[in-house]
Amino acid sequence: MASVRNQTERDNDDVVEIDLAEVGRAIFHRIWLVILAGALAGAVAFAISRFFITPVYTSTAQVIVLTDDSKSSSLANLQASAQLTSDYAQLMTSPTVLRETIQDLNLTMEEDALKKRITITNPTNTRILIITASDPDPERAQRIVNAISQNGSDYITQTLGVTTPNISGGEVADKPSSPNVKKNTAVGLLIGILLAIVWIVVSMLVNDTMTTEDDVEKYLNLTVLASVPDRGADAGKRR
Repeated sequence: MASVRNQTERDNDDVVEIDLAEVGRAIFHRIWLVILAGALAGAVAFAISRFFITPVYTSTAQVIVLTDDSKSSSLANLQASAQLTSDYAQLMTSPTVLRETIQDLNLTMEEDALKKRITITNPTNTRILIITASDPDPERAQRIVNAISQNGSDYITQTLGVTTPNISGGEVADKPSSPNVKKNTAVGLLIGILLAIVWIVVSMLVNDTMTTEDDVEKYLNLTVLASVPDRGADAGKRR
């Protein structure tokens, strides 16, 4: 029975109690550190995003898939349009289309590298393909997306023998799509603040030094009967 009681007492001694009010006071007393860490982390994130990451521009074109009877809304026609749209999405980045685009624009890249710069999406329940090209040069991004759209449409028309799709060409972007400098700066700011708060809390938890009479009463359950002033500190002040 005594061994069980001793084990329980040891387990209780191992429990770390966190006083939220004390944590709040510790953070408040070192709020300058929180602000400084946030400002430094935000500044680093801003500098990296602004000066070390190459901006990327995007240009978007739209291709509308047409069938021989586009005015019909029958179930069979809608299903045929959906199937054609799926086929278009695959053929738009086929090796033949990529090769022709590289030749037309005199691009110095391989077919796989060009394919990675192209994204094709199909909004649900539509016959529209959204083709997006990404490139560090905004004008080249526009030329790529327009060439892919045109060459892909021509190739699909010849291969499948379908109606030539309608193409809405891309435009030259005036702002980069990435990196998002504001977002990266905000994320860096928050990370810096969180790291500073975590460091303050951990430092408080591992510090078992009692510095005030309240600490003695709180952690040792003892009443302070008297205190001895630090005469060394008083002497230093008098000097």
